[in-house]
Amino acid sequence: MQWAFAIHRKAALVGNLCEGVFYGHVGWDDIDNCLAVRDKGWKVYYCGHGVGIHQPRATRGSNAVEAELMNKENSIAFYKRWGFWEIYQEANK
Repeated sequence: MQWAFAIHRKAALVGNLCEGVFYGHVGWDDIDNCLAVRDKGWKVYYCGHGVGIHQPRATRGSNAVEAELMNKENSIAFYKRWGFWEIYQEANK
């Protein structure tokens, strides 16, 4: 469910996104958005035939160490939010 491009209905996003919990554009926020919108009854579709060009580090910048740390924090927030925290801890012992 990770994306490089997404189309959303504005009504699906209003009040359904977990803003302020995730660092944007470093991972996990996109998956959280899909699950949150789906839980509110909206449909989530995948199109594997789409093609796009994404420049490396265009969104995250060049600070790979900082982005990696923020991605780790996002993963922890995601697993806690969706009830997978114990499984995550077991897998990362």
